[in-house]
Amino acid sequence: MFLSVIKKEAKELLQDKGFLALAIIEPIIFILIFGSTFQNSPENISTVIVDMDNSAFSYYAIQGINESDVYNVIDVVNTPLEEQINRANRSEIRAVIYIPKNFSRGINSSETTTIEAYFDSSDFIIYAFLSGAQGEIIRNSLKNITSDIVNDIESEKDYNKRKVDEIKSIFDTIESQISSLEDNFNESERSKEDYTKRVNKTLNNIKAGFNTQLDFFSNAERSISTIVLSLQLLETSNNTQRDGLIGGLQGIQSSFSSIKVSIIGSISELNGASLSGNLSSTTEIIRDKLNTMKDQFYNAEALSRDVNLDLSRLKGAFLAEPILIKEKAIHGEITYFDSLGPGILSFIIFFIALTAPTINIIKEKENNTLYRLSTTPSSGAIIFMGKFLIFLVFGFIEMIFTLFLAVAFYNMRINGSFFATFTILFLVACSAISFGLFISSRIKTIQQGLLVIPMVIVPFFLVSRTFYPGDFLPVYMKYVSYLSPLTFSTHALREVMLKGVALTSVLSDIAVLLLFIFIPLILFIISYRKIKY
Repeated sequence: MFLSVIKKEAKELLQDKGFLALAIIEPIIFILIFGSTFQNSPENISTVIVDMDNSAFSYYAIQGINESDVYNVIDVVNTPLEEQINRANRSEIRAVIYIPKNFSRGINSSETTTIEAYFDSSDFIIYAFLSGAQGEIIRNSLKNITSDIVNDIESEKDYNKRKVDEIKSIFDTIESQISSLEDNFNESERSKEDYTKRVNKTLNNIKAGFNTQLDFFSNAERSISTIVLSLQLLETSNNTQRDGLIGGLQGIQSSFSSIKVSIIGSISELNGASLSGNLSSTTEIIRDKLNTMKDQFYNAEALSRDVNLDLSRLKGAFLAEPILIKEKAIHGEITYFDSLGPGILSFIIFFIALTAPTINIIKEKENNTLYRLSTTPSSGAIIFMGKFLIFLVFGFIEMIFTLFLAVAFYNMRINGSFFATFTILFLVACSAISFGLFISSRIKTIQQGLLVIPMVIVPFFLVSRTFYPGDFLPVYMKYVSYLSPLTFSTHALREVMLKGVALTSVLSDIAVLLLFIFIPLILFIISYRKIKY
């Protein structure tokens, strides 16, 4: 009995050639889509650099950004920052690197300088890779910047060292001169002491000579006085001649008295003369000057050591972090759930809205219900409109329910209007119903439908850029992604839910979604007329 059941099921399975073909084709499609979509590494994210400094250091920073595999610098401008941020808002670029005007001045002043990085945060993966590549920017930028800084510092240190060495050499010379001066001074002092002794001895000899002369003139004066007195007492016949002789002797006596006065004055001056006091005063002045020069030397030597230490600490602190990147999320900080939310909502609604009409019509075809409907007076248009409307209402209810769960339980971010979000999701449901109706017109059995539905939904979802941004896709996969309505719904929902734009800003996505509604519908109508019951 068990073997009979196995044979029966195997026979039925093998008889469905379409199911077997789909079972072989489906894994091939999945692997090709998955491998082509997720194989590339994140790189070449479109970036614009706003260089307001235009210096050698800003050029090094730009060169460092260009060397990064993550950033693809498409332009370097000197325009207002707001213009480039608006481009990022429109998703024309993903990152804006702003180099401020005083960038090089800060580096030259040994101060940490800041580069501002504005990242598009509407896609979490892109934002995460851009944010994670900051270290690479700094590392690449500092290759040349650090080299210049180190060269400048080494030159400055060598220059300062030479200057300090010159100062120390000068003070060494001063110190040597001071020592020599002290020796000379001591020798001079000893010489002057000997000289003073010799001078005093000479002065004493002079004073002794003056005293001898003074005694001589005193004796001579007394002798003349005696002679004059004798002559005055002598009576001669020629008194006139006597008086003339007395007058002459008295004149000589007066001269001797004047000489005595001069000798006495000279002796007094010699007695008051002294060299020891002046020499002592001069010695003290010289010693004070020498001590002052020594103090200046010691102070200058200590100051030179302090200057070298301060310079070293300053350069070391600056080199620890010469550049700081200040990151700013253009649309605010988002989580991975917020980034996936638009794509997940599109996928859930598209999956449910596509599965319901597909299974319904295939089941009616197997049960001949569709054939019985075709034999009624109702036209094909009425049958089509009835089915489309009921599935549209079903899809709308599923859309409201799914959005409610996402917001109520997980606080999914919706920065834009709920009306715009509802409109986009409603168009997703309509396109899914259209695809479901068309697929059901080409499928004969439920088994085939169960394989076709994931074969349509899974590739649509994988290439919709929900998990992997279009910036990272190979060129040919970017064109493949345009075949999925979920690509346009995910982009439109991200613009509305994360960036908060109006519905008018995503009219191009809405237009494409309308095409995904009408084209499958038209194909379904054409196929419906050819259905064989």
